[in-house]
Amino acid sequence: MKKTIAILLAVLSLLSLAACAGNAESKRDGFAYQETNAAAADRNFYSYEKGAAVGYGGASDENLYYDYEPAEEYAPAEPGRVPENPQKLIRKIRLTVETDDYQAFMDGITGKVLALGGYIEDMDANTSGSYPRATIVIRVPADQLSELADSVAGIGNVTYKHESQQDVTLQYTDTESHIAALRTEHDRLLELLDKAENLSEVLQLEDRMTQVRYQLENYERSLRAMSNQVEYATATIEVSQVKTFTPVEEEEEVGYWEKIGKGLSDGVKGMWEFLKELFSDFVIALPYLLLFLVLPAIILFVLIRRRIRRRKAARAAAAQTPAEPAKEAESVEENR
Repeated sequence: MKKTIAILLAVLSLLSLAACAGNAESKRDGFAYQETNAAAADRNFYSYEKGAAVGYGGASDENLYYDYEPAEEYAPAEPGRVPENPQKLIRKIRLTVETDDYQAFMDGITGKVLALGGYIEDMDANTSGSYPRATIVIRVPADQLSELADSVAGIGNVTYKHESQQDVTLQYTDTESHIAALRTEHDRLLELLDKAENLSEVLQLEDRMTQVRYQLENYERSLRAMSNQVEYATATIEVSQVKTFTPVEEEEEVGYWEKIGKGLSDGVKGMWEFLKELFSDFVIALPYLLLFLVLPAIILFVLIRRRIRRRKAARAAAAQTPAEPAKEAESVEENR
């Protein structure tokens, strides 16, 4: 009976027609199939080959390895043939933007994303200091990506733009084909399970059904992920607040001295901005400087000054001590 169920599982995996016919003639019980019926039932699904069992130490009737091969129905399209499924594209765009009003830009881009039917997937913001910045990951419907990019350019100064798209049509179609084949096999296994006559057959069928369900869940999860990436494009925006916008127009060729003059002017302007930032940081940190530097310095100065005074007093006392015995000796001699 084990041999019978092994033959049936192999038939589900589309054995060669000759082997299937031989097994059908040798086993004429409720589980046997005719060659023509098996070929007609599996014509539009994946074919299987029986080979060495991977990880089981060799081929046997109880250990079968199913090697999936695409059926003719899912072969690559011929030149000029119109595919049944539309093209599946994963679109992404990355923008680097400057703004002179960070909060106004964030409010504007948030409202635009909601109006386009998208959402903010991730945001990393640093709002400390005078020039806040943020990195925003936005998901919008794929057909609205260009409008989002135009809106960003309208409320900020775009200094860098990179757009890419990945064609996953073949991968998407192949995943759908795997799902269809696995669902068909699962239905057939359920039919065989209803006809199983002993515990050994039931266990073998349930083991194969577990494998089919596991593969089916993985393919469905992958298909959902691809569908989400195809339907919703990804826009990554790096925004920072600046004092002066970076020119994005193509600059005309300038002479040697003009280039030096422009570089010197930019250097002086940058140094002035640096000094202003340094002064503002100093004013902000002044209370901390008074608390942690000036006050300890005053206390240390008082202690050192007090110590110096004590040393001077000790030296003066030591200088006066030897003179007193000499005066007492002179007074005794005078009395004599």
